[in-house]
Amino acid sequence: MHALLFLFYSLLLGWLVTRMRFFRDSGVRPVFLLLFFGSHVLAGCFENWVSWHFFPGHGDVWTVFQLSFVTRHELLTDFSLFVAHNSTWVYLPHNILAIIHVVLNWLSADNLYINTLLFSFPLFLGSFALFRTFRLVFPGDPLTALSALFFPSALFWASSVYTEGVVYALTGWLLYILYASPGRGWNVRRVGCCVFIFLLAAFFRATSWVTLLPALVFWGFPVRRPKLRGLTARGDAGQKLPVEGPLPGRLTPRNRMSILVGIVILLLVLSAWLFPDWFGRLPRFLIARQHDFQQLEGSSRLYLPVLEKSWSSFFHTLPWALLNGFFEPLPGSGGKTLYLAFSAELLATWGVIVAYGFRRLSGRPGNPPVRVSSFCLYYAFSGILLVGLIVPFAGAIVRYRSIYLPFLLAPFLHAIRLSGPAKKINDKLNKYIFSRI
Repeated sequence: MHALLFLFYSLLLGWLVTRMRFFRDSGVRPVFLLLFFGSHVLAGCFENWVSWHFFPGHGDVWTVFQLSFVTRHELLTDFSLFVAHNSTWVYLPHNILAIIHVVLNWLSADNLYINTLLFSFPLFLGSFALFRTFRLVFPGDPLTALSALFFPSALFWASSVYTEGVVYALTGWLLYILYASPGRGWNVRRVGCCVFIFLLAAFFRATSWVTLLPALVFWGFPVRRPKLRGLTARGDAGQKLPVEGPLPGRLTPRNRMSILVGIVILLLVLSAWLFPDWFGRLPRFLIARQHDFQQLEGSSRLYLPVLEKSWSSFFHTLPWALLNGFFEPLPGSGGKTLYLAFSAELLATWGVIVAYGFRRLSGRPGNPPVRVSSFCLYYAFSGILLVGLIVPFAGAIVRYRSIYLPFLLAPFLHAIRLSGPAKKINDKLNKYIFSRI
């Protein structure tokens, strides 16, 4: 029965991927749309299998899935107990995933792999929104755009029923609405969507206030939208449409920046109203989160000084936070052979950054867009630093860090797009993946 359900939902979602205008307007050929979505589903199912076989207790994804049966029992038999278990803000984002499983279980006959398939669709929508945004802000560089979909650890962790996947998808939607979505201006509905998406991301990942909100100020709005020449696709009526070309708009660059600043101020006011002591509580929150992790046991523990309520403690912990966040697991560390894959991914990322450095020293062209790069680097650096500051386990670091690494890679990968190997790959991608008239 489960196999038939999995096949049925796969065919249904595959049909939606090829029919939805959001996907078709990207200019990606239908067969590759299916391959992209199928890759995300397979990655989510593979993560479920890896968690069951390689992690003690089978990892959070199976723990939350088992919790969903307890949650369903409370909903059906003792609703007051359900309310009591979800009345604390600290545990509510975690419990929401169990509630999502409760809903999905009715459709999947209590099967985690079918739940993963169903949940992969909204996650894929968000990742694809980020892909389309990268296509605009990094023009003529499909390799960088595809890193939003296929960065290995992000694909692995953000394709299953995890908080990371939700935050990654919400970030993709937020950037798409701010920059890449078609439209003729801003209205209450569009601003409301941005505010709602950001608040939802902050609900699932509290540190979004520190990472995502300031990064949006760095981004701003470019003076000119890039134009991709030579790539076109068919619209619904057979007309020629540019693939991620310049989009209509009536706002001047100054008005666009004013709107962005207004959104940021509105979010700050909302945060001050909803969480009046939040900014003062941030250091205490980081200390409490790190202490919670320090109490845990695991085979991939890394050295990380215990944070205390003093600036000297933060400065003392900073070098270890940088090392753990940006470089761990080093090859051979972590306690599991599986971590070698994440070490190789990290080495490849730093290899691209080093290649960019050599290219700059040699005076060859290839600078990435300044504002976009500022957003990506601030968002990635602040997010990875917070992970390194809080988490003392290599296994947890590679998971929490995964949604930031594509933003760290993208500006540098785009900067070397004119180098021999990258240019050849981009030429092949443009030839085979994207539709032409």
